[in-house]
Amino acid sequence: MRPISVRLPAGASGRAGVLASVSIALFCIQVDFFALNLAIPGITAGMRVTVSASQWTLSAYMLAIGCFFIVGGRLGDLLGRRAVLLTGLALFAAASVGCALAPTLGFHVAARVVQGVGAALIFPVPVAVVTNAFSDATRARALGITFGIANLGTALGPFVGGGLTDGPGWRWIFWFLAPLSASALLIALRYVPDSRDESATGQVDLPGALAVVVGLAALTLAVERGTACALRRRTRSARVRILMCSGRLDRRLCA
Repeated sequence: MRPISVRLPAGASGRAGVLASVSIALFCIQVDFFALNLAIPGITAGMRVTVSASQWTLSAYMLAIGCFFIVGGRLGDLLGRRAVLLTGLALFAAASVGCALAPTLGFHVAARVVQGVGAALIFPVPVAVVTNAFSDATRARALGITFGIANLGTALGPFVGGGLTDGPGWRWIFWFLAPLSASALLIALRYVPDSRDESATGQVDLPGALAVVVGLAALTLAVERGTACALRRRTRSARVRILMCSGRLDRRLCA
């Protein structure tokens, strides 16, 4: 792969802007996923839905990331990483506001899908963006800082999710993410240079991309809904057995 830079960041401030943009973007994605795990009880109570239904806030996000991750990487190679990063950040920030304002679970899940698509466009880009912005001497350190900040989001996610859910409410998780991702977008607009894979040719394989999306969606639905259905069947079976045993015990006691 031979990446070609179309516009280089100007000096140290430009490289710092690149580093800040991609680091904040990855931080937001990691916080989002790990914070929402602890927000499920709050979403369930606030929207008056079942726990199984509210789990779709997690499933929809991960499904969208899994389905569009490969597409995002390919688009970055063909159209330029800057454009893909900006699009992903714009979708993520807008969807965060949508999640915070969602009046119903359906609206919330739809916004989570959009948020997941934005995250999928962001994920494949940071390594290439940092690689093109930094020299060989400073590249490893820059990548270490980027993923260190991302891992900080992983560590802080549960605390953010639990603290905000128990405090002002689960919607504040998204009000926390919206300005952060918007700031990453503004910094990227100013500092992130464009680059693409010089050897990439052709177009996006739309039938192949559709097949990946449909296949992963079907697999996720099978796992999610299949597990739920199996659990309900086991629960009903256990209840029947308990009632049967109870009836036999009653007959023995009355005999």
